[in-house]
Amino acid sequence: MPTKVTTIESQFPPVDVKLWEKGKRYFWAYNYDGCSKNGPFKSEKLALLDATQFSSPN
Repeated sequence: MPTKVTTIESQFPPVDVKLWEKGKRYFWAYNYDGCSKNGPFKSEKLALLDATQFSSPN
């Protein structure tokens, strides 16, 4: 899976995150230089869910 960039709209302002796979594990990071990665996760869906929860204001 090539790196995929998606926007999380639940955050204000909306935030872009990168999602990618390496060795059957999935990772995410904010889409700007120097941001550390988060993971590994068992699926792209779980990585995106974590990114959404991490980025929510609650």
